[in-house]
Amino acid sequence: MEYRYIKTNEAFAAYLAELQLVQITEIGLDLEGEYNLHSYGEKLCLIQIYDGHRPVIVDPFEISSKLMKKFFENKKISKIMFDSSSDQRLLYKQFKIRIFNIFDLKPAVDLLEYPERNLGYLLTDKIGLPAFDKKSFQRYNWQSRPLDEAAIDYAISDVLYLFKLKEIILADLQAGKLLADFEQKNQALQAAAPKINKRPPIFRKLIFISLGKSQREIFQKIYWIREKYAEKLDLPAYRLFSNEKMRKLTVKPHLVQRFETRVKIELLEMEKLRSEIEQVHYQAKYNPEKKSGQ
Repeated sequence: MEYRYIKTNEAFAAYLAELQLVQITEIGLDLEGEYNLHSYGEKLCLIQIYDGHRPVIVDPFEISSKLMKKFFENKKISKIMFDSSSDQRLLYKQFKIRIFNIFDLKPAVDLLEYPERNLGYLLTDKIGLPAFDKKSFQRYNWQSRPLDEAAIDYAISDVLYLFKLKEIILADLQAGKLLADFEQKNQALQAAAPKINKRPPIFRKLIFISLGKSQREIFQKIYWIREKYAEKLDLPAYRLFSNEKMRKLTVKPHLVQRFETRVKIELLEMEKLRSEIEQVHYQAKYNPEKKSGQ
């Protein structure tokens, strides 16, 4: 598949100038990111654009945040997206960049109550493309360079047909007298900056809430210790030790001295990690304030 590949500030600035020169007012847009799967944290890894003429792949690793802000926050260009919420959060969390003037197809699909509400289904059912197993790229490392051509084709396919999908879905919305409802939901998705730094989901799960109050306090402290070492070592937190292992280290302090991380780390780091977890248990057991309050 032919596409334009942009990986420098100069090339991206030139592309933005071209969009303005030819008065492009609408694009298809999607992002690929790293989400604590191959390294620590969340990172923007790829920007896919279809401007109605050709697909464009932008490598954000060498692009300045100033240029990206100019592009994403340009209100004069409508961005057709599918389920933009996670992309909005990623950009705002990493760069404090918003995406303005989004036409998100996902709330329309929800209103229309299609049998399936994912992009793969729409591409097959509405566009007539062969069924494609998107799962094969759900664990792809988008940080890797050079990118596989098959991965690039997959990324481009997510934006190449958004114009046509918008046309089809708008017709269905109008037929169902749902256009006003869609416009309201679409605006609500982008009305405010995405909420970030939420309480980690694990603190709402049974593995945490089934613990006693004092054990929950220990669990939380061990969680943040794991996060600190995962960030330091640039590893997904689960690669150090699992949530279940974290629970066991919480309720069975004697396991701390013998436990090993899933990925081998330097002996000194391992000793420091064990020591910090031991200190959590020690403080919980001998905290003077806790004893005085009993």
